[in-house]
Amino acid sequence: METMDLQSLAPANEVVVGKSAGYHPSVWDDYFILRSSPQTQACNATTSLNICICPKCSSSQQEGTRDRLVECYFSILGVYFEPYYSRAGVMTMKVTVLYSFMDDIYDVYGTSEESQLLTDAIQRWDVWSADRLPEYIKDFFLIIIHTFEEFENVLTTNEKYRIFFERSQMRTLSRAYYDESKWSVQHYVPTLKERLQVSVISAGHAML
Repeated sequence: METMDLQSLAPANEVVVGKSAGYHPSVWDDYFILRSSPQTQACNATTSLNICICPKCSSSQQEGTRDRLVECYFSILGVYFEPYYSRAGVMTMKVTVLYSFMDDIYDVYGTSEESQLLTDAIQRWDVWSADRLPEYIKDFFLIIIHTFEEFENVLTTNEKYRIFFERSQMRTLSRAYYDESKWSVQHYVPTLKERLQVSVISAGHAML
C-alpha cells in the first residue's frame, strides 16, 4: 500500500521536533504530535480574552474560568480541525467565550441594575456607553467591542457584511439573557411558549 508523508502537509512553522521515542501511529504518522499550531492559537486567543475574567470571582473561580478559555478552544477545534480553517476556529472560540462569560454575568455576578445597564450598552454598541457600567462589566463590554473590531479587520472586503449579523445576534442574545435573569430575580415561572421563545435564543446556536 502506498503511504503518504503527512508531515509534509504542515507548513514549516507549524512543525516542531518530536521528542518521543518508540511511538509510531500506523495511519496518521506523527503529524498531530508535531503540529504546534493549535497550541499557539489557543495561547494567543486565551491571552487576549483573559481580561474577561470577572474580578468578583474567587481565585479558584478565576482559575476555572481560565480553564474554560482553553476548553472552549478545543471544543471548537473538533469542528474546525483543519489548518485551513484555523481563522474560523479562533473567531468562533472567541465568540463562544464571550457569550459564555456574558451568561455568567447575567446569571451569577451582575445585579438586576447592572444587567440592565449591560443590556442597554450592548443595544447601543457604543464605546461611550461603557462609562455607565461598573468596572468589571466595563472591561467585558469593551472587549466585546474590540473583539468584533478585530473580526472586521481580519475579514476581507466581501466578508465584512457578516459582522452586521453577528452584532445583531449579540444584541438579541443579551436581551434573552436579561429576560432570564429577570425571571430569576422576580421568581417568575414563564409559560412554555415564553420559555421556548427565549431559550431558542439563549442557547447561543445562532451566534455560532
